[in-house]
Parts: sequence; C-alpha cells; structure tokens
Amino acid sequence: MSRILVIDDDMIFRSFLVALCRKRHHDVVEATDGRHAERILADETFDLVISDLFMPDKDGLEVVRGLKARGYGGPIVLISGQFVSSEDTYAKAAIAFGADAALPKFGDPADLLSHIDRFLAA
Repeated sequence: MSRILVIDDDMIFRSFLVALCRKRHHDVVEATDGRHAERILADETFDLVISDLFMPDKDGLEVVRGLKARGYGGPIVLISGQFVSSEDTYAKAAIAFGADAALPKFGDPADLLSHIDRFLAA
C-alpha cells in the first residue's frame, strides 16, 4: 500500500480522487489547497502527489516547486480542467515545472489509474 496526497480545492472532485485511489487500496490524505498541503508535507511523506493546477492561495505549480525545493523525488501528477491534451500550454508548463504527468481533470479515470499504477510500481 502506497501513501498518496491528493490536493484539490473542489471537495467533490477531491472526494472522487480519494475514492479512486482507495479503490486500489492506497492510504490517501486530502489537502484542500496548496497551503494546506504544505502543512501536511512538513510532517508526512508520500509516495505520490496528485494536485489540481488552479487553486486559491497556492496553485499546483507552486506545490511542484515547493516539493522539488524540499528534495521530494516521488512522482507528481498535476490535473486541471484546463488541460485538453499533453500538448496544451498549461500541461507543458506543468511538466517544465517538474510534474511527471499533466492530465485532464475530467478525462478518463482509467488513464489516471494507469498513471498511478505505473508511477507506484517503479
């Protein structure tokens, strides 16, 4: 069982992500935004971080930057309703900032699960 941090300011979508990860029997911790995640990350470690891109206070790119500055070497998946494809400007920016994947928020859940399984198997 792996530990996953899910960061999203949308409670309904965050609950969906948590349920999806728990379906694979992962231990999941929720954060409501980047600042909340920062407080959690100060005391806990995770095997994978999934974060929304656009959030109040501290967005997903700031989360990625903060994780990298702390020396976090695990996979980071950024999701956004703005991503249309991996060629999207925001998706390219997410990867340039250090995310390992940039996926559409409302894409196929099987695609997200495939990324999760692949990253945690490595």
